[in-house]
Amino acid sequence: LPSETIGGWLFLLCERPYARGEWVVAVEPGESAPAGEAMRVVRVGAKTSAFVARRDGQRHTVPNYVLRRLCIINLSRSLPPVVETEVGLSTSATAAQVTSYLEALARHVNSAPSRDWERALSVSIKRVDYARGEIT
Repeated sequence: LPSETIGGWLFLLCERPYARGEWVVAVEPGESAPAGEAMRVVRVGAKTSAFVARRDGQRHTVPNYVLRRLCIINLSRSLPPVVETEVGLSTSATAAQVTSYLEALARHVNSAPSRDWERALSVSIKRVDYARGEIT
């Protein structure tokens, strides 16, 4: 329908959710990003946009009015993911032991061959519970 085509065109014009060369994931509202597949934008047109899938290299041409109804996650514009974990240490640990542990953890993250880790940005001690003998 013409109204859907115009709605898809206005969506791209006003929102600009992606540009040529960027990586995106399109998922149904309410789904998580892993449910979708990362695709590189190869063409943005008035009626359709074209993507190349990372996994198999296939080209997908999708009407913009369909994309307007999806959640678009622009991986090229997103910040790197942040993972926080809580590690408990004994308050009897020396400062040198705590520093050594944190340095070893940062070395592991920074040397991991997988893209699951980007790099260890920082380490912080949030709480010291002397009664329980824990540092977190």
